[in-house]
This record gives sequence, C-alpha cells and structure tokens, in this order.
Amino acid sequence: MPSTTVTSDGILLIGGRLCLDFCNTVIPNPQPPYDSLEKDGFPALLRWCCDTNILEQTQATYFDHVHQTQPDKTQAIFQQAQCLRHTLTQLFTAVAQQRTIPSEVLDTLQRWLLDAHEQQQIVLEGKKAQRIWRDSQHPALMLHHIVLSAENLLFSDDIRHVKQCPGCGWLFFDGSKNHRRMWCNMRACGNRAKNRRFHQRRKHLASA
Repeated sequence: MPSTTVTSDGILLIGGRLCLDFCNTVIPNPQPPYDSLEKDGFPALLRWCCDTNILEQTQATYFDHVHQTQPDKTQAIFQQAQCLRHTLTQLFTAVAQQRTIPSEVLDTLQRWLLDAHEQQQIVLEGKKAQRIWRDSQHPALMLHHIVLSAENLLFSDDIRHVKQCPGCGWLFFDGSKNHRRMWCNMRACGNRAKNRRFHQRRKHLASA
C-alpha cells in the first residue's frame, strides 16, 4: 500500500507526483466538486506549496508579505493557480481514461511551459550543468514548479501508469509492482466500496 502524507490543512498527498497532488486539491466526487484551497485562497495555496517543498521558508515569508501588502496581486496568482489546476486535471484525466487530450488543453499547457522555461537559466557548476530560477521571488514561481512536474510526467514512461480513483476521482501514479492499484487509498475509497458491495449483497439476500 502506498504511503500517505497529509498537509497541515489535512489534504492527502497520494498522487505520487507533484502535479497530480495539485490536481487533487479538488475532490471531484461526490458532486459538486470540493476545492480544498478555495476557502482561504492564496494563504492555503502558500501552505500547500510549503508542505510539498515547492517553496523554502524564506520564499514563503516573502510571498506572505506580498499577500499582506498587495492582496490583489496574490489574488491574481491564486486565480492563475486555479486555471492551471483545471488544465492539468483535464490533461491527466484524459490520460487516465485513455482519451485523446483536447487540443486546447495542450495549447494552454504549452503557454505555461514556455513561461516556466523562460524563468530558468542554465549554469555550470564545475563540469555539471543545471537549471536555476532567474528570480526566486517571481510571482508565479510556485506554479512553474508544478508545470515542470507535469512536463516531466507527460514525457516519461510513467505516464502509462497514471490512473483515476473510481471512488473520489483523484488522480495518482500507480507505482505498485504489478501496476494493479485501483484506489487512491484502500483505507478510504477502497474500504467504502467494499462496504457498499457487502451491504448490497446483504440487501439482495434478504429480499431473495
């Protein structure tokens, strides 16, 4: 069974990849979908980014100051985050359901990737090259981390093992040995499904 981490706001991190965990800050089922970040907005997004190690404490302190002094700016970042999350959810849901990814989703992702890569530069440390961020305080820095996570997953062999929980609708990478994992979390959705089947059988037998 995959290990489960819980953020400071009680959000489960079961996706196995940063981009999938970001998608899972919305619970699709049962309807209507529940947005775990929407109530507190940018502060909730900031906490999630700290809990997932996207931001260092100094960066989080800076962005918290921006939120206190320029709330309109951080509100715009949060709205961008919601749009990005919607795009990534459409992308990986299509992958999990083995459907064609809509062209408009790919176009939107392409724009995000261009912006993220524009904020990086290549530097040499000894004989080794690596990418670093041009501006560690860029307003969309936290979102660029998520975009690059999506890019890495999309262009890796792991993309074949992206699945969607039939219970809650969360997305996850199936890293199990035989790639037969079905549920986001067996103790949650898996057990609820087993209990439903058990009660349905009892009800059927009682009415027979």
